Amino acid sequence: MKKQVDKIILVLFGIQEINMLIPKKRGKGYLKQPLGHYDCPLAALSRDIGFDFNGLDGYLEIQTGYLTDKDKVDLTQRVVVPISNFYDYKWQEVDRNTFFETLKGNIARVDK
Repeated sequence: MKKQVDKIILVLFGIQEINMLIPKKRGKGYLKQPLGHYDCPLAALSRDIGFDFNGLDGYLEIQTGYLTDKDKVDLTQRVVVPISNFYDYKWQEVDRNTFFETLKGNIARVDK
């Protein structure tokens, strides 16, 4: 299946986690709660790849432990690619400012 070209997951590699803004399937913007309080296919993926996911704060956070450059290459294949495939969206690494400015704009859209 061909990935949707207009929907891109924004990825920020943190010090001990990977943060991801997941686009909505319909409409514009990003999911406000990519992972809720219930068991769902994304929770099953978390178990399958062996990392804890959190997703109630406007973005998906994957706890990975301390990240080195070597870890980043491995974790991209073990974490980012499976999540990209799960949603059928391409992904793009962004810097901290871009990630949080996008998140801030997404949250502000809800407040209006």
